Amino acid sequence: MAFERPASLTWIDAGSVEDYLSATASLIKLLPKLQHNPFFLSLFHRFWPNFDKRPNIWEGENCEHLLELGAKYPRLLDRNCKIHKSTKIEGFAVFGANCVVEKDVMLNNVVVGEGVTVKAGSYKNTLLL
Repeated sequence: MAFERPASLTWIDAGSVEDYLSATASLIKLLPKLQHNPFFLSLFHRFWPNFDKRPNIWEGENCEHLLELGAKYPRLLDRNCKIHKSTKIEGFAVFGANCVVEKDVMLNNVVVGEGVTVKAGSYKNTLLL
């Protein structure tokens, strides 16, 4: 089945960190609206097998965390993420595969890259690569 491009689909330039984070926030807000489209539904189940059981935490296989379920934005976790139970998140957060978030971390609108270890501290509006 082919995917039909919605008329409202727009191009997002991500040439700076600010643009990249803005695009990420926009796409995260869009994801739940796409979950009834068969094409996107198949992608969601491939990358986040239980996305429909925990609406605000979309996680890959073998993740360890105690993140809140009632967040405004979904938290997107690739496979094998380890997030310490003391981690606090505001805004959105995207975690690449095999990342580790250590004790006493505060994240706000952050993308954590694949294989990155996040040390204690506060991170806002940034890419951790």
